[in-house]
Amino acid sequence: MPYSLRFDMPGNSSLATGTKAPDTRNLYYSLDIGVVHFLYYSTEIDFLPGSKQYMFIAKDLQMVDRKRTPFIVFLGHRPIYSSDSEGGVHAPITQQLRHTIEPLLVKNKVSLALAGHIHKYERTCPIQNFTCDETWQSPTHVVIGMAGAIFQPIDEPLSKHPNYPWFPEPKWSQFRSFQWGYVRLHATRHKLTLQYVGNHDGLAHDTIEIPSLDSLQDSKFVELDHEVSIFKGVMTTKSSHGTMVRYWLVATLGFVAVFLVGLGIGAVASGLAMRWLRIQWQQLSADESL
Repeated sequence: MPYSLRFDMPGNSSLATGTKAPDTRNLYYSLDIGVVHFLYYSTEIDFLPGSKQYMFIAKDLQMVDRKRTPFIVFLGHRPIYSSDSEGGVHAPITQQLRHTIEPLLVKNKVSLALAGHIHKYERTCPIQNFTCDETWQSPTHVVIGMAGAIFQPIDEPLSKHPNYPWFPEPKWSQFRSFQWGYVRLHATRHKLTLQYVGNHDGLAHDTIEIPSLDSLQDSKFVELDHEVSIFKGVMTTKSSHGTMVRYWLVATLGFVAVFLVGLGIGAVASGLAMRWLRIQWQQLSADESL
């Protein structure tokens, strides 16, 4: 692959090509950026227990200092969870990833898993073995392959069943989109936010906020059971699995209330000022000048 020779990445992983070409490098590595530990791995080489890559992943996850980097983002090409009809959860490699890699992610409480391969956007709930984790101790999986959206068709309904999508959206799939777009990731010490932005309008069409483990332990999040439409652009999930909403939402509403009260006080003050100005103001006669 050209990237193997053109770019230098952290780590020293390599694999012989079996040809005269140089060894393939940059296969798996990790790095810290701010409060996030990023771990990149390859779904195209051996990731089974006993392989060099598996041992690297297991050791790397165990050594993460969650006080220094509260969040772990795990990245690879093929998704572990996808409801797509072609490369979804029933694909052989996907099943092997789920059996082999997912236990490591759950054990080490990985925050977020990002993947491509499927040319769409899809976000799961925090999930383990097809079951949504209401404690937020399991990773959220997001497919971000929508840059290649045109190469895979929308899951259109069957002609005989117009009310059902061609490939139904399971309960663990919280949001799907077939539009071009990109994601924005922002993290503080207490919260990681991922937004899916549509190319066609530049708006955030899906937002997920993942609390740090310390925030969960300190009960800084409040669990509510609402549809995503109520908190669209604010929080995460749309099903009966419940939604975690930060206290900052309450603080924001408080700020708005204070702002409105201040606006009312300002209006009254402005009215009094204008009244005072009208009292002080005297019209000039036609023969006078400023």
